[in-house]
Amino acid sequence: MKRIYAILTFISLLLISCEFERDQMGFPKSIYFPSDGGMQIVKGNFTNFTHIQIDDEDANQHISPNIEDTLVAEYDWLTVKFKEHSDALIVSAKPTSSHKKREAWIYAYSGPKYVEIKVTQQGR
Repeated sequence: MKRIYAILTFISLLLISCEFERDQMGFPKSIYFPSDGGMQIVKGNFTNFTHIQIDDEDANQHISPNIEDTLVAEYDWLTVKFKEHSDALIVSAKPTSSHKKREAWIYAYSGPKYVEIKVTQQGR
């Protein structure tokens, strides 16, 4: 019984040590767009993301392809770009004609660390 407990403890410690660690690295936790949409440049103190994605309200993931030296993630109304060795994410939102607000989450990863930014767009 002690052996099983020791094995379970070891496995749980191994899993915990492999978890992703959220670190905003100077980036904001949230950004806001009016119903007219627009573009915002959000800066932090990190320049080496390897992967970005957008999760929509239904938790669907929209993963970035690497286009030359730029990571780009696109979702219906939201686009995020990150140019290598830059300290900024360029976030663009299309205008909305709906009265309902829209939300999505941007995730930018570098190894086990990641940034999470909630994006909200006001409805008309």
